[in-house]
Amino acid sequence: MAVTYDTDDYFIFNSYGVTKSEYKEYLKRIKEKFPTMKDENDTSYTGTNDKNYELNISYNSLDQNVNCSLDTSKSTESTTEATTTTTAEKVTTTAKKKSTQTSGIRPRIKKAIDSYETVMDSYCKFMKKYNESSDTSSMMKDYADYMEKYSDAAEKFEKIKDDNLNDDELTYYTKVQVRVTKKLADAQ
Repeated sequence: MAVTYDTDDYFIFNSYGVTKSEYKEYLKRIKEKFPTMKDENDTSYTGTNDKNYELNISYNSLDQNVNCSLDTSKSTESTTEATTTTTAEKVTTTAKKKSTQTSGIRPRIKKAIDSYETVMDSYCKFMKKYNESSDTSSMMKDYADYMEKYSDAAEKFEKIKDDNLNDDELTYYTKVQVRVTKKLADAQ
């Protein structure tokens, strides 16, 4: 399996050596988590979930390759934020400025950073297991769970993206990022 693209709004991976029956089993789990079908045929599926995250999955039987992408850029929560009135934006800006002048880590910020680290820990464990496995195609089923966790962590991280982090929060964020980077290097 290879992650080919990873940003705040998009995540794409490819998995190789996947049989048609394994793809169909994986697709069943995907449909449970992304039940609103936008497009479907024998080798691909596009669906959304209740947060308006869009997942595209396709299967190439000749190469036994699965391509999967997750788009969170159309999230219903982002749309709600975009329709905020100017007055509310001024209040939010004032609150953000006040919060950066305080010390300590705000619970929402800590929760988002911790969630990110937890997901990345799961990913590293998964990749170690994947790298040591002689039957990597059987691991596609586990990946559906990872995609959901990744979506949640990305959503929480997106919410703090525009926050002005205070010194304590920035220090904590940096420490977590260093730990995650080391774990990712060890997983390779």
